[in-house]
Amino acid sequence: SCSPAMAAVAPAAKRPRVDAGPGCPVADKAQDPPSDGQAPRGPAQPAGAVVDELAPAASRQPPVSCAETPARSSPASRCPPLPETTIVDLSSQDTEDIATQPASSRTAAARRQPSSRLATESPGVSSASARAARSGRKRSSAKPAPVKGSSQQDGGNVEEDLARARTHLAPAGEVVRSLQVSLLSWFDKAHRVLPWRKVNALADPYHVWVSELMLQQTRVETVIPYYKRWLEHFPTLMDLAKATLEQVRSIWAGLGYYRRAENLRAGAIHIAEKMNGEFPSTVEDLQKLPGVGRYTAGAVASIAFGLRAPIVDGNVIRVLSRWCAVGAPTTTKAVVAWHWEAAAAMADTERPGDLNQAMMELGATVCTPKQPSCNSCPVAEWCLARKAEAAGEGSVMRFPRILKKAPPKQDERDAVVVYHEDRGVVLEQRPDGGLLQGFWDVPECDVGNAQTLSHRLGGGKVARLGAVSHALSGRVQTRNVYACEGGLVDPTEDTLRQMKISEWRGKPVGVQAKKIFQMFENWIAAGRPRLLTQAVLPFAAAPSRVVELE
Repeated sequence: SCSPAMAAVAPAAKRPRVDAGPGCPVADKAQDPPSDGQAPRGPAQPAGAVVDELAPAASRQPPVSCAETPARSSPASRCPPLPETTIVDLSSQDTEDIATQPASSRTAAARRQPSSRLATESPGVSSASARAARSGRKRSSAKPAPVKGSSQQDGGNVEEDLARARTHLAPAGEVVRSLQVSLLSWFDKAHRVLPWRKVNALADPYHVWVSELMLQQTRVETVIPYYKRWLEHFPTLMDLAKATLEQVRSIWAGLGYYRRAENLRAGAIHIAEKMNGEFPSTVEDLQKLPGVGRYTAGAVASIAFGLRAPIVDGNVIRVLSRWCAVGAPTTTKAVVAWHWEAAAAMADTERPGDLNQAMMELGATVCTPKQPSCNSCPVAEWCLARKAEAAGEGSVMRFPRILKKAPPKQDERDAVVVYHEDRGVVLEQRPDGGLLQGFWDVPECDVGNAQTLSHRLGGGKVARLGAVSHALSGRVQTRNVYACEGGLVDPTEDTLRQMKISEWRGKPVGVQAKKIFQMFENWIAAGRPRLLTQAVLPFAAAPSRVVELE
């Protein structure tokens, strides 16, 4: 379980891990990772092996369950707050069309934000049939009830939900035409200005492709600076095709889901070598590109080429489900098929790209998962969920029904920053085939083996700086951070390198490693560049300027 640098180190005994009980900050399911101050402390270290420089004497004791102990300040809380990230990492799996995958394959996509491509919904709807049976009333068979939803949990009928939905959104029907006209009129006036967006005009297919892959599982406001930086380095598809994988990873670093960056580069190479540099213009050809599924192909085809291709993402699912009061779980095969069917009916217009963007815009800004702005919705008069709420039959937020996901796993390890004034810090490159493949990271080991890892890397006595936490690929990673002087003179592993900060800042480095280095730099700024046994200033008293180890 150790990193390659620790292959020869076997821990004498398994150290206890923090029990993330209810209310434990490291078990928080929010998409933004917990701050360093929320991270639990690691277990007590053997006497004489580790110097916990920053922890008060009273706090140096074995760990206990978070559920049993009141929250207390950890040593890391003395660090200046670090920038938060709004993404999680799924680098080991493709993120295309997660909205249409079975529930069992979507665990890692559980953390979502209102404006992300897959937003969290409020679960739970009541079955109209079940309520009628309990009240002794018979439901009319003349036509489906216009407003009441159903759910499998209540014993509801999926077919009943979809029959009502197909009646309400019949292709080329009056409701569909009214929705198209009203949505486009609203979108022309109320759309957000985004760097990749063109309204009532065809957009550059390369720009749309890049933006759509960046927007998978990631908030719009997070994507914008990364999108601009990407185009500064790779302004055209051919520039991207000529770039090295390390260059691409470095520009993408911090955005998460790193497989997307690799897919963009692989797709650019495919277009350059197999398609003579001509960007594919049909849904079928677009889906031949790495990482491009039905949703991304439909987005590029409609927005860049004006094809009447549907798209279904989290925002579209929410909008369609509320329009038709579909309360069946969104992962049900029949419901998934209906969403694409309804989206195709909506895209059958002279402006399919704008219509698709209008539905996503409505879901992101008006028809949000929580506290939707129904009073300002341009299509509220055709919304069955809105009518149900007005009739006192439940909130609009009942729709759609998203099945509850498993809580994230907890992962705690020790990370050791080995530093030498002249040679810099020791970094380890992650192997291919796993999370953050090819990225450079701080060497890690099992909890309690920091001193052993330090000796392995040519370091001396370690000092504990604190802990950092980061949400990554369906888990919460906690790293107990240690530092020591020394370093590799003649590294024995190809994956290990010692480099100066000015050098590693140009390498692909993950968010968690950046947090660790920020903590380390704060420690250096507090006056501890070499002598680890001297007293250390608290971070609050440290100079504001960070000392860079050039």
